[in-house]
Amino acid sequence: MENKQKTSEEYELEITKLKRINKALMDRVERSTSLQGGAFSLFESNVLLSKEVMNRTKDLNQINEILKEDKHKLTQVLIALPGNSIIFNNDFVIQEYFYGTRADNYNIHIGDKLDKYFSIDFVSWISKCIDQKKIFSYFEFKDIIKEKYFHLTFSKINDQSFIIFVRDITEDINAQKLIKEKDSIIIQASKLSALGEMAGGIAHEINNPLGIIDGYAKRILRTIEKKEIQAPEIVNYTDKIVDTVIRIAKIVNGLRQVSRDGSNDEIEQVLIQELIADSLAMSTEKFKANGVTYSISCDDHLYINCKRIQLSQVLINLLNNSYYVAKDLPEKWIKIIVKKIDNNKCRIYVIDSGKGIKPEILLKVFNPFFTTKKVGDGTGLGMSISKNIVNDHKGILDYELFEGNTSFYIELTLANI
Repeated sequence: MENKQKTSEEYELEITKLKRINKALMDRVERSTSLQGGAFSLFESNVLLSKEVMNRTKDLNQINEILKEDKHKLTQVLIALPGNSIIFNNDFVIQEYFYGTRADNYNIHIGDKLDKYFSIDFVSWISKCIDQKKIFSYFEFKDIIKEKYFHLTFSKINDQSFIIFVRDITEDINAQKLIKEKDSIIIQASKLSALGEMAGGIAHEINNPLGIIDGYAKRILRTIEKKEIQAPEIVNYTDKIVDTVIRIAKIVNGLRQVSRDGSNDEIEQVLIQELIADSLAMSTEKFKANGVTYSISCDDHLYINCKRIQLSQVLINLLNNSYYVAKDLPEKWIKIIVKKIDNNKCRIYVIDSGKGIKPEILLKVFNPFFTTKKVGDGTGLGMSISKNIVNDHKGILDYELFEGNTSFYIELTLANI
């Protein structure tokens, strides 16, 4: 006879069928005792009943063994899971529990209520899941007293029973925090490295305006010495000096902003044009000194929600990479193009005069410590960190061959103005 797994409903049907057979045989015995040969009929009925009972008992024993085996398998699965599995009823009374691997030992006792081991907030969440007839849900909470984090899974067994799976994720959360702290340190180191790479360009940015200030200051002195003071001329010289000082102040402020740690900054609404201006502030003189031209094409009044310093760092890194390539090409140019790609997204393209990236290099371009620059010219962290920053902003940083030229773009969601 083939062994098949039977459900509890099938088990009840077997019992009902056995009762019906028993009743039918008893009715036959009653009829047989009033007829001739009743004793033989009674004996015959008893033999038939005995055989039927034996067969049914054998079937029930097989069902019982299957159920035991299934229960054993289920128990082994539950204790192999990385957490506690707790079965409870509508009154939140614990009916059964299983300790799994990495499980927190609550010393749970059958018959206790859930609120003895879990917070009121958690029990309230379970109540909502039951009331809303949710079959499957997730919930994460922090136990302040135990200073631990848990991940909970809720599932309905039937109308009277429910199960929750409780997994301690404290180690995972702490590991994520540690990774973020390390990432912050690496990002900061990358910023300082980027500033080192831009040192020559920054010197040009500041030295040229200082030369302008020096020149106009000397003109004023000569005018005073000759006693040929003319108010409009002096005002003009002074205005030039003030404008140049403002220009230097912007460069210094840009350096201060980029060099500081912006990982804890709040998300703010930023005009994309201003973000691009911030990123270009420390590069324009470097571009001019090496014959690299640049252009910007951006729609007015496009805003994004971002951490301004972090996104500036991404753009500065893309601009530096484009400059590193373009400065050695016959055509030396960089283009920044901002495009709306649908109603709520935009792409910021940084394009250079290069003709694309080789496939074998493109496969590794976002890997940490990978660089095509000469030793001392780069750390190989810029693109990896930039991608992580853009990912944290729920955006995309990727490569595209833009009308035959090398380009990387940042895709972000536009702010609702």
